[in-house]
Amino acid sequence: MQTKSIKKPVKIEMCALYLRLSKEDEKGTESASIENQRKILMEYARKNKFVIYDEYVDDGYTGTNLNRPAFQRMLEDAEKGKIQIIMTKDLSRLGRNSGRINMLMDEYFPEHHIRYISVSEGIDTAQRTAVNNIVAPVQNLVNELYAGDISRKIHAAFDVKMQEGACISAFAPYGYYKNPNNKNHLLVDDTAGAVVQRMFLLAKEGYSPSQIATILNKEGVSTPSQYRYQKNLHLSMERFRGATEWKAANINKMLRNEVYLGHMLQGKTYKPSFKSKACYAKPKEEWILVPNTHEPLIDEDTWNIVRKRMQSRTQKREKGFVNIFSGLAFCADCGKNMSTVGTRKKGATANLNCGGYKLGGKKYCSNHTIDYDVLYKAVLAALREQLRLTEQQKQDLLQEMLERTEKQADQEDVKTERRLTVLEQKLEQLFDDKYEGRIAQEQFERLYTKYMEEKTEAESKLKLLQRSRDAKMDFMERKQRYEMFCRLIASYDDLQELNTEILFKLIDRIEVHQGKYIAGKKYQKIDIWFQFQCEPKTMELDFASR
Repeated sequence: MQTKSIKKPVKIEMCALYLRLSKEDEKGTESASIENQRKILMEYARKNKFVIYDEYVDDGYTGTNLNRPAFQRMLEDAEKGKIQIIMTKDLSRLGRNSGRINMLMDEYFPEHHIRYISVSEGIDTAQRTAVNNIVAPVQNLVNELYAGDISRKIHAAFDVKMQEGACISAFAPYGYYKNPNNKNHLLVDDTAGAVVQRMFLLAKEGYSPSQIATILNKEGVSTPSQYRYQKNLHLSMERFRGATEWKAANINKMLRNEVYLGHMLQGKTYKPSFKSKACYAKPKEEWILVPNTHEPLIDEDTWNIVRKRMQSRTQKREKGFVNIFSGLAFCADCGKNMSTVGTRKKGATANLNCGGYKLGGKKYCSNHTIDYDVLYKAVLAALREQLRLTEQQKQDLLQEMLERTEKQADQEDVKTERRLTVLEQKLEQLFDDKYEGRIAQEQFERLYTKYMEEKTEAESKLKLLQRSRDAKMDFMERKQRYEMFCRLIASYDDLQELNTEILFKLIDRIEVHQGKYIAGKKYQKIDIWFQFQCEPKTMELDFASR
């Protein structure tokens, strides 16, 4: 009896097509290169009669990191047994991190019974050939080296652009949009710009970041993330995942951003490696600030008032005490804020101490202790004195300011000219030392560069001083500020008490000197800088009667 052979069912292997591109094409939903990869893979699958399970596309994702949405989805499907073949145009599409790609090919794919094919390089893990064993690891290393080289070149180009004041971020800061004719230049967005201006106006009037956030949320104003998505509907919402409500932290960050003054501030962070996603903050002195690169949304006066209010750390005590000098009163020696401390003196409100002393003790600074009530009365008296000035006294004060301004300009001229003379002498001596062989070429180049930079800076400063002096620019600016000061203080008529609004509008800063004891009595000096002054009003406080 003849036996019949039983045919085993043919197992159908499902194939995954993986496509990746580092830079997205903003003109459409996918780039032309993605389409090119698709054509190559579809043709290869047709010739080899592969059944395509799905396409996995990461358009706009770097190859140095495997944490890509479509790539991770593909691995999940592989682990579930949904696919048995993964195919890419070349190895670099899979990734450019040689260590991780080798791990995938040597460990992950075999463990999950995945056959990997790179069409362009002829790599197929189903075939045990020298191409797979030798060429693939070498090609992975080449791809990584290429990624590293490209990364260095891109960062070098970005550094040059940042030094030139070009905006290199993918999207413009909230309140601006990128110039269609020059993507590195910012233009004011009328809608978002108005929100930013209102935000600064509210902060100037004394509203806190949390209060501003509450106002914007009640009015239904779109957050920066939401607004950015509304302007870029052709891109995935995933790109703009962010807060759906305004937060105090976001408001606080925006109120500190100098981009709204028309300046470009970049280079705040760095990555230790092109393979890493970790980002670290740079020291502030390494940030790149280029002034006047685009139209500002706010003026300098608004910025300064808001910054002072933000520096203020209002402290409310059990009895409702509020330090109205917070953000205005500073130590005359170390420059730290004067900080509120308790007092045992009967009937006294509080004391103010140097913040540096409070944190670091005598090693940092001395206490500079001043009675809060004494400071309050002294500042109130100084402002009321300005109210009582006659028109003649105001004119005399303006004349004094003019003379001081011209005198300071002359002093700066002399100082700068002397520095130029010294630098020229140093350069001359430097060339003599080089000619006589007293210094090495490396030291010569370093010193020459240093002296020439200082010389150029001094020459520029001298020209600026001369123009300023000739046009009396500084004096005219102070004159305008003084006239505004007079109008402001006159609006308070009979000034009886102080508040933060009055102080921030009329006073630039208050500097408190260390108190001294003479014959058992305390004497202390404070400097009050009014908004218009080039010199402070100095007051000697006598504590003898207290």
